[in-house]
Amino acid sequence: MIKMVSNSETYNIANLKELEDFLRQGVIPNHQSDANGPLYFINSANSYILVDESKISFFHKVPEIEKALFLADVKLFLAMYNKYLPIFSKETKQLLFSEEEFLAMRKKMSGLKKYNAGDFIFSDDLSFPGIDELMAEIAQNNAKVISEENTVKDYLKQFLESLGSVSFELGQGDIELLGTGSTSRGTSLPPSDTTKNGDYDFALRVSPSQMEEVKNLLAHNLNHLFGQTSPYRFRFYGVRVAGLNKLADIDISFIPTKEIYYSTDQALSDRLETIKNQDEMRYRMVIANIVKAKKVLKAAGVYKAYRSDNKQGGLGGVGIENWILQYGGSFKEAALDFLTHAQGKSFIEFEKDYHIIDFGNNHVSKAKGDFPYDSFIVKNMRQEGFLKMCTALEAYLKSLSNDENLKLN
Repeated sequence: MIKMVSNSETYNIANLKELEDFLRQGVIPNHQSDANGPLYFINSANSYILVDESKISFFHKVPEIEKALFLADVKLFLAMYNKYLPIFSKETKQLLFSEEEFLAMRKKMSGLKKYNAGDFIFSDDLSFPGIDELMAEIAQNNAKVISEENTVKDYLKQFLESLGSVSFELGQGDIELLGTGSTSRGTSLPPSDTTKNGDYDFALRVSPSQMEEVKNLLAHNLNHLFGQTSPYRFRFYGVRVAGLNKLADIDISFIPTKEIYYSTDQALSDRLETIKNQDEMRYRMVIANIVKAKKVLKAAGVYKAYRSDNKQGGLGGVGIENWILQYGGSFKEAALDFLTHAQGKSFIEFEKDYHIIDFGNNHVSKAKGDFPYDSFIVKNMRQEGFLKMCTALEAYLKSLSNDENLKLN
């Protein structure tokens, strides 16, 4: 519905999907009544968005902070499409989104060419004790695990080819087998025990008409189903793969769509590629910071996301990677800001204003029709994990401080 308000056009926008369409294409929503939507975009010389908190349709299911999370999603779209508009509360007229906050969000997106966010802005604090040794360990590990993942892909491809052409790239085959784990990005943790099973994560995209056939084929040939399965995910444990000298744990998320979109793993891979092209040495340091963060949090029992291990309730591997990259590649900088925001707050209060954002589409959320851009704090973390992470980060920063003092003395 379009109407004139104080000589300015007002567009009623009912939900976040319509806001994204509006920002991307200038699509004008068509509604019968203003009561259908929570947002009002004022098109005038001084454009702005009003948020009507009383009429919000929620994607999130955390009642205490639904309004705060909805507002965060609105800000995310404005940052992604590089269009600053002040946001005001329709009820209180309070400014909810300043230009300074917008620019800070754009900085966290640096290196993402998809969003014209410019070159990656490196932190000045990338070094830490032992970084050279860790970089060498990562290089040795990556050469090995990437070769292993390719072997697993080829093994799965031989079964899938009976149903159509198989591609390892988005949008290239009847069936698409996409590496979505840290192994594919070169950010995996070097194994502390080389006898343990290899861990490989994939998204498998196929038309809905073939989905059940694909699932049955894999279950029959791998025959190692374990844990909880769902319409969107199978997990296989201890698979013997021809050409691999260890057993493989294989996690496959099923995506019943051939729609083309910018995925979580693409956003991470593209950004890392930008960083590598800018500065090879600092790229290696950024990867080391990511792996260091994973090591510290894994040792503290706060690495895995809640849905993978409800005793941890951490950020998960993808969440940690996004977290570090949004702080210029510095684990120290990320840890300091996390603790600054956490000080004196309960977990529910912390969730309201501290966000680690996924700038790509989560494959499974996209397929389900949920809001596809994850907030890793809300989705992956829980109260126990929050407290453990605070303790782990405090200990890590103290170790850095102690190391600095030893050098000075």
